[in-house]
Amino acid sequence: MTVRPLHRRLLPLTGLLLATAVSVSACGSDESSGSESAAASSSESTDEALDGLDELADSGGVPEECREAFPAEVVPADIADVSGIPAEWPEPPVDATLCRTSSTMDDTLSIAGYATASSPAEVLDAYESALAEQWEVTREDNGMGEVLTGTAGDVWFQVETRDGAFDLSFAPA
Repeated sequence: MTVRPLHRRLLPLTGLLLATAVSVSACGSDESSGSESAAASSSESTDEALDGLDELADSGGVPEECREAFPAEVVPADIADVSGIPAEWPEPPVDATLCRTSSTMDDTLSIAGYATASSPAEVLDAYESALAEQWEVTREDNGMGEVLTGTAGDVWFQVETRDGAFDLSFAPA
């Protein structure tokens, strides 16, 4: 069985968070009392864990643009890790930085996550225009916001946005 890149990134991250939480709780002061101590310890644990993630991301080469949109990423993403992308798939039609790649264990769904300063509407408009030249694209509100969906030959795709980021999903049609 092949371990997907997402799992290789999550295991060190999980260990880092656990180690940080244990070390912070072991260093607590006896002078604080009750809920004040617990709240302070929890806040310190969270701050130190986030600082640890920043340091890990700095050492791993994760682009600065990815920090806010994808704070848990600790290694640079590689588009080659995303299976099922049609050969004719365009480069992002907005200024964007690849931050995350993931897939299901059986590779039936692959996702590429990008950070961008473009608004969700700008991203969808640009992809709708770029993709409509080759494929039929549907723009609809799925209850959580607008998305683009379509098929490219035997590949289903989706473009989903949020403030500061968008995801491209690919699966067999």
